[in-house]
Amino acid sequence: GIDVRLIVGRDDHPYLDALEEGVQVLQINRDRVPWLRGFVPCERPDLLLTGKLADDYAAVRACSDLGAAWPAETRLVAAVGTPLSGRLAGRRWNLLKTWREVRRIRTCYERLDGITAISAGVAEDLRRFYHIEGVPIRVLNNPIVPQGHWRLAQAPCPHPWLASVTPGCPLAGRPPVILAVGGLRQVKDFATLIRAFARLEEPEARLLILGEGKERGSLTR
Repeated sequence: GIDVRLIVGRDDHPYLDALEEGVQVLQINRDRVPWLRGFVPCERPDLLLTGKLADDYAAVRACSDLGAAWPAETRLVAAVGTPLSGRLAGRRWNLLKTWREVRRIRTCYERLDGITAISAGVAEDLRRFYHIEGVPIRVLNNPIVPQGHWRLAQAPCPHPWLASVTPGCPLAGRPPVILAVGGLRQVKDFATLIRAFARLEEPEARLLILGEGKERGSLTR
């Protein structure tokens, strides 16, 4: 019942074909900021919801550039899906860069009308590390359960660490497996998980990470 426009940077996302009828997909083939400067005053949406930090920056910049021309009814909300403090993990010894990063994110987010966090932990991360004040932060858990999810969850897993795990089997004799899923990016901070696992006093434990990304080389090392 809501008129939805989905703005994407490329048209080969695997989920686009599964969208409900009526969702209009708009592709940006150029810089986000000038595109948004033209789109928002023309379409005057009730809500502009951004889902990545680069898009958050672009939307706030477009709002700043438009000034009074930004529609009063258009609320600007960022959806944060991961603890942003993970961005600081690789520069923890560079206090100047850390300070600049924190200041930039806080300055951006304090111009928003609201923030949604995918979990209470993400919301607390924003308050603790970025000191977001004056902007409401609400937890909005991801409600999406893909079609066929439960059928796939009951299927056997071919990985040797999990192959013997079947519903109803006793836990005795199984090695404990810690499973982590996500893009291999700095913000996910898998390096901390690996260091913590190395200190685990459980010799039979296994760590399984599913994902791809530019941090694969450093995480492998």
